[in-house]
Amino acid sequence: GGQLVMFPEGTRTIRAPINPFRPGVTLIAHMAQVPIQTVVIETPSPYLGKDWPIWRAPQFPVVFSARLGQRFAPEADHQGLLKRLENYFASELSR
Repeated sequence: GGQLVMFPEGTRTIRAPINPFRPGVTLIAHMAQVPIQTVVIETPSPYLGKDWPIWRAPQFPVVFSARLGQRFAPEADHQGLLKRLENYFASELSR
């Protein structure tokens, strides 16, 4: 009954709007027969990006927004679902 948070890229984004997704998220959803609830997190700040040095403080305030996105049902074709999920995020983040 708990929630599992996963970042489907497997790392921080280095190529806009998203990196290729890793298949774990859709495979886990298929094996557990649970839906994937997407959450879109955005910020205009480069803080926490791949090129941001860990020792460098950001300019405050750092503002993040998070919103619930589309919910995807698990599918036996988890590779197809992975592509649809990747296309969904690319579309949402290109707005």
